[in-house]
Amino acid sequence: IIEGARTLATRYPSMPIIVFNVDNDQLKFPISGGGFGGAKLLLDRLRAADIRSPQILVEAWDYDAHPMVHTLAEAELVVRLAKRRGWRTLLVVAPSFHLPRAAATTASVSMREHAELRVFAHPGAPLPWEEEARHSQGMRAT
Repeated sequence: IIEGARTLATRYPSMPIIVFNVDNDQLKFPISGGGFGGAKLLLDRLRAADIRSPQILVEAWDYDAHPMVHTLAEAELVVRLAKRRGWRTLLVVAPSFHLPRAAATTASVSMREHAELRVFAHPGAPLPWEEEARHSQGMRAT
């Protein structure tokens, strides 16, 4: 995701990079097994990739409506944000294995809640082979 965000931030310097301020410890159903850094880790990595803070838009996570992190919750929150701000275009950035589901879910929510929104997909770069990934359901891959 970081490489995808860096590419887009460089190409479109006025485009905001949206990060939902998720803290695993505040979720009713946290991602188990440790290793999920939430917004803090993502923000640290975006800044380390030289994405300037003014371009990063940190939005609150609705812990009452979404007690766990999953694709539909993220899609609902980002489409509602786009509607509030009057945005008509949204780029969904996700790892290539997750991108079809993330983009389709976001487009589905958009059709229900903000039909004028055009949703596009942009793949993030794969993780380094030796880096661990944590799935929202607590599964881990190395």
